[in-house]
Amino acid sequence: MATKLNTFVMILTAMGLFGITPFAPLASAAEPFGDAFLKNHCYDCHGDGVKKGGLSIEKLGRDLSDAETMRLWVLIHDRVTAGQMPPKKQTRPKPAESRAFLKSLSSTLTQAHTKQREVVLRRLNRIEGAIAVTAYALYIIRLL
Repeated sequence: MATKLNTFVMILTAMGLFGITPFAPLASAAEPFGDAFLKNHCYDCHGDGVKKGGLSIEKLGRDLSDAETMRLWVLIHDRVTAGQMPPKKQTRPKPAESRAFLKSLSSTLTQAHTKQREVVLRRLNRIEGAIAVTAYALYIIRLL
């Protein structure tokens, strides 16, 4: 019994070392934009050449570093979250489908947002350094 447990722990440890997570959701990795959900519930009005509301999902880019593309994907996320899309006249997705789609899209949007907001470390030039030292000195003088 103890050897089986030790073997199991060793396998999990090895998987962790190589970045393999046995309990990770596979759907979000395979479909970061929830393509199956979009095809089933959105393409009737926003795909196949149809552009209701000025939005064509099939022509919408997947490059989230572009501000306009990011804005539109956030809009899609927000409309599905609020229950505005798909419209009530259309076939509504099951709550589990919507949750899976929103979880996948939310994860993708959050990762893209984090990547855009990463701080780039660099050295200050002479002028920036002088301004920083002066500002710090003025701050210390105010404290006295």
